[in-house]
This record gives sequence, structure tokens and C-alpha cells, in this order.
Amino acid sequence: MSILNVFTGPDIVLLGCDTEADFEDGTRANLTKSLVIPHLNAVIGFRGRSFMFLCVVPAFLGHAGTFDELAIRMPELINQASDYCLENLSTPSNELGANFVLSGYSPDAGHMVTHSFVRLPSGEIKTDLDVREFISPDFGASEIPKGIRADKNGMIMLARHQAHLVRERGHTDCQAGGKFLITEIRARGIFIEAAFDFPPR
Repeated sequence: MSILNVFTGPDIVLLGCDTEADFEDGTRANLTKSLVIPHLNAVIGFRGRSFMFLCVVPAFLGHAGTFDELAIRMPELINQASDYCLENLSTPSNELGANFVLSGYSPDAGHMVTHSFVRLPSGEIKTDLDVREFISPDFGASEIPKGIRADKNGMIMLARHQAHLVRERGHTDCQAGGKFLITEIRARGIFIEAAFDFPPR
């Protein structure tokens, strides 16, 4: 799993994620954990097993409907990807827990939105629509540094703190490294910045 944070305002969404990936043989690499869908002016962020994301990317890119129609279809598409992993990659269901966020301009709502979709190890999809923020890994409100604002500097501060906690506490199921990418999503444009590099391990 990865760092994936989203701050959502009426006119802009900030989506931040790291790029580090761990493989079963102990090697590490950098991977993209967010997907820009240009024709919808939307971004999907992900944390989980990389092959799960790779399985569903074509369906996201090939979606021919609106942003709001994609939001409705997200659980179906996530289930199709997990079914493929179960049937063709022999991946146990309990290893397919994943987080997806869909951020962009919703014509139905008339403002920027973020929807959260969590695939639980049991296979259930938990959906939260129009969330103001998504923070993962979430160590609890008491662990969030005081004074963090829902802006780019606040997102950088939060990600650095998350990485510190992950490494300090020896979490083996969470990556926190590589580059930290911040995607700014507005109604008519998307900008991606490599905000900083995490310290080497």
C-alpha cells in the first residue's frame, strides 16, 4: 500500500501519492499510482497491489460516458479487476484490498468532487461519495501534525510525516518513498508536479 492523500475544494482538488513499489523478491521500483483521464478531466488515485491497478486501467481509460457515470461504474470495474486477479493470477482475495479515489469536476454536482472506493479483503466494495479529504495511511487524527492546511504545502507536510511514521514504526505493508507527486485538478485542467523526493532508505 502507498501514501494517497486528497484535499477537495469546490474549485480544485489536490491529489498526492508516492511512487515506491515493493516486490515479493524484495526489490523496489517506482510506479505511477495515479491515472489521468483527459476526456473527463479526472484523475484516479490508487493504493494496493500494482497488478490490480494495471488490470483496471484499460477500463477506466476506455470509459465512454461522463464523469458521474464513471463514478457509478467504479465498483463494477473494481470487481472485474479483482475477479481477473483471482481467476488468472491465483491471488488470494485477502491480498486484493485496495483504495481508489476518483477526483474531478462533476457536472451533476456542479463542483469538484472526490469519491472513495475501498475494496475490502472480504471482496466488499465500500463507497463514500463527495468526500472532502482522503488520507491514507491514516494513523488517526492525533497523529496528524498541527497546523496542516488543505493546500499544497499542507499536503507536502502530511506526506513527509506519514513517511516518517511508516519507516519509524517498521510498517512492512506500506510503501513511502520515491517521488511525491501532487496533481492539481480543476474544472478545465490538470497539472502534475513532482513536489519532492523522499529520503533514501
